[in-house]
Amino acid sequence: MPRRQALARMAGADALLQLVSDMPGAEIFVGGKLAEYLAFDRPILAVMPRGEGRALVEGLPTGIVADVEPGSVADALERLLDHTPAPAPCDPAGRFDRVNLAGELARQLDRLVAERAERAERPG
Repeated sequence: MPRRQALARMAGADALLQLVSDMPGAEIFVGGKLAEYLAFDRPILAVMPRGEGRALVEGLPTGIVADVEPGSVADALERLLDHTPAPAPCDPAGRFDRVNLAGELARQLDRLVAERAERAERPG
């Protein structure tokens, strides 16, 4: 499906789904799709193992998480259907806005360059 059509469907969805397998290393995965979902201010159902991505969704006012196993997914779906979160900004502070993320990356790179220059200037 063309990207523009996919974005339109996300914008009109009642909820968005993030699936991440429980393979080794998945605990450090966040993924671009999850970051993209934040812009839509919709409930996000994340079926994923414990880790960075799951922690992000758990911290959202509209986030619902489930372990990667059928019983947990069923429970999460019931929570989503029975208690749909009220519409609210997913990221009210703008922490995940691309401009803010680029600024944070620039600050970190500047800090690293300054630390390296400082170490280079030290005798010995």
